[in-house]
Amino acid sequence: MIEQIAFTVRFPPTDHYPMGRHFDRSIDFTTGMTGIVGPNEVGKSLCLEMIEFLLFGNKALRGAVGDYKHLKAHGSVLIRGKRYRIERTAKNALLGDGVDPIAVGTKPVNARILQILGYGLEVFRVANVANQGDAERLSKMLPTERKAMVDKLIGADQIEAIGAWCAEQALGLSREIAGLEAGLGAEPVKPEKPEGYRPADELREEITNLRSLQDTITRGDAFLANEPVVPEVGEAPTLLSLETLTKADQVLGLRTYDFDLEAAKTQEAAYTLWQQRKLFVDRYFAQPKVTQQQADDETTRLDLIRDLARLQQTPEILCPCGKPFTTADAEIARLQALISQFPDFPERCDLETEREALRRWWSQGKVAEGWAAVCDAPEAAEPKHDPRDAKSAVHVDEIRKALAELGVSTMSRAEIQALTGELRAYQAVCAARDGCAARHATWELSAKATRTAVSLARKAFSADRLMQTEQLLSAVTICDAQLATYQRSFLDWAQGRDRLTDLRRELASWRNGKQAMNDLRADTKTYLVPALSRVASHMLSQMTGGARGRIAVDEDFEIQVDGQPLNTLSGSGKVCANLAVRLGLGRILTNGVFPVFMGDEMDASMDADRAGHLHDALCALEGKLTQILVITHKRPACARVITLEN
Repeated sequence: MIEQIAFTVRFPPTDHYPMGRHFDRSIDFTTGMTGIVGPNEVGKSLCLEMIEFLLFGNKALRGAVGDYKHLKAHGSVLIRGKRYRIERTAKNALLGDGVDPIAVGTKPVNARILQILGYGLEVFRVANVANQGDAERLSKMLPTERKAMVDKLIGADQIEAIGAWCAEQALGLSREIAGLEAGLGAEPVKPEKPEGYRPADELREEITNLRSLQDTITRGDAFLANEPVVPEVGEAPTLLSLETLTKADQVLGLRTYDFDLEAAKTQEAAYTLWQQRKLFVDRYFAQPKVTQQQADDETTRLDLIRDLARLQQTPEILCPCGKPFTTADAEIARLQALISQFPDFPERCDLETEREALRRWWSQGKVAEGWAAVCDAPEAAEPKHDPRDAKSAVHVDEIRKALAELGVSTMSRAEIQALTGELRAYQAVCAARDGCAARHATWELSAKATRTAVSLARKAFSADRLMQTEQLLSAVTICDAQLATYQRSFLDWAQGRDRLTDLRRELASWRNGKQAMNDLRADTKTYLVPALSRVASHMLSQMTGGARGRIAVDEDFEIQVDGQPLNTLSGSGKVCANLAVRLGLGRILTNGVFPVFMGDEMDASMDADRAGHLHDALCALEGKLTQILVITHKRPACARVITLEN
């Protein structure tokens, strides 16, 4: 069944279509009968051509591949009840089962489609499709051509090919038997085992044990010869502990100060209070040089000057008399008069400074409390020491006391660090001595057991025995290799002997197979001919409304309709008889594989009555064929109709 197809194709320009033609369609199909209708030249026949292209590739195209520009098609079909997804272009193809790709490339996909369907395009165009103008294909064939086509359709030619193949296989087997009989030769001779033969694994185990004893002696002698030496260590460089020296180094690394912290704090507080008094006097006791009225007059005068400057920027206007003027001339004159009335502000006086001095001078009552806090502060000199220098630092007296307690008060930091290095080196030497002593003690514990093991190994080990065992192992290895070669040779000889027996049986089977293929071909033709005649006769009766009722097909595929040769029928009768036989072949041979029939304008030569009977007959096949697709200009009587438009 065809579930869906989508295709794109462009045709080159022609006289009728100077711009060329472009088709881009996507159609979903269902089970049952579907009619495809539409005006001429809308691509109805192209739909069936693209279905054949999807299944069989470029050889299904009606024209040369070069005429199909940008050809691309994809769709899904059901074959033997399994869904397949196919994608094709003129140069490539892909076949998948909906999940994974099955074949990629034009040739692999064509081969796999042929394998899945069981037949190719030629059989498909007889059993599954009647293309436009192709309905009478059977009647146009000679009887020998129809016979060859049916033989190919039913597989009779394959049966003959299988029979010939069986004969070829039988001939090949006869020749192989003759060659094998000539090359089999005599039975191989088994080799003799060496004197004292023992299994190789047993000899290897004995050699391993002897070498283990040898290794025990070698390793034991080496162990006993390497007694650990415990070195001697002199006296310690100092009686002080490493911890004491480390603490002393840390103490000497602290930041220190050497002045009286409390006295420095007192001097700092007095100096700070004196500075605050000086700042207070400088800030609040500066006497202004002008009066409040002079400061206010100057403020007003400056505001008027700013207004005058803004008005003087007013654009000039030319009077008709030729004299320029501005709209602010009157106001400018007024401001200039007002400004001239104010007295000049005293020189070397800054207005903002004087206003601030006036404000402070007249608010002395508000700072009395602050003045009371600093007015009695005496003059104080800047302190020599900053108390902050003592922060996170230790007084030198405390450092001396700590060093005295540690017993290193007379030593410098460099001397302490040097002594620390010497003490650590001494402790490392002591640790090495202790390690050597521990290893020597451990060696003493193992030495006794090692001497015993070496003594026992010397008694059990023999160099001559090891050499003899190794020589015997070499001889046994050679013998085992010869035995293995003999066993392979004997196995090959026995297999050749058994192969001859099997080949003789297979030769008989191939000869029987050839005879069976001959019998099968005769049985197949015996079954097909009456079954095809019955099915085709029933279809013909439906298509002609009972006007024709019987089709007879003999073993040589001569076709008669109601006793009349097929070629002597009228146009529509010939079409109906051809379609009846082709549908019969499809139902009998391909219904379980691909139960689909497609017809392109099969009713072109029929009147309305005959066309109606044909459509009724096709509708009656809905329960026997899964899918029927019909292209026609006469609207078919089916449940689903696809109308194609330009």
